Amino acid sequence: MSVAANVTLVDLGSVCRFGLLSLARERAVAERFVNELSITTSSVDTPVRNLSGGNQQKVLLAKALTAEASLLVLEEPTQGVDVHAKAEIHRIVRDLAAQGKGVMVISSDVRDLLLFVDRVIALRAGRIVGDTVAADTSYAQLLDLTVGAAGAAA
Repeated sequence: MSVAANVTLVDLGSVCRFGLLSLARERAVAERFVNELSITTSSVDTPVRNLSGGNQQKVLLAKALTAEASLLVLEEPTQGVDVHAKAEIHRIVRDLAAQGKGVMVISSDVRDLLLFVDRVIALRAGRIVGDTVAADTSYAQLLDLTVGAAGAAA
C-alpha cells in the first residue's frame, strides 16, 4: 500500500466523508506526517515497500500518531536503519515523550537505548534485574545486568 494509505488506515473516519474515502484528506494527513517526520519519499502515493528501512519505520510511527495513541511500544525501532535515520528516529521518540506520550522501547541494542531513553528496565531470563536512570548508567553496567556478568561473580 502507499504511504498515504498506510498512514491513514488506522483512522479512516478522519479521511472519509459520508462513508466515502476522501483522497484529498488522505493525502493531506499523509503529507503532514511526511513533513513532520522527515519521511523521504517522492510522493505519498509511493508504496511503502519502495522506501528505505528508516523511512518505513517512520511510516509506522506516523501510523501510530494518526491513531493518536497515548502509549507507543516500539520493538527494535532502529534495527537495520542507517545512521541518519537512526538519529531521526531518536529525535522523533524524544519529541513524542516531550509531548507527554508514553514510549516504551524494546531493544537488544544497549548502546542505542542509552542514547535516547530516560529509564532502562533490564531483563534477564524473563525477570527484571535492574531499573535504572539511563543517564546514570553505562553500557558496561547494563551489559553486566542483562548478561549476568556481575551476578555470575557472586
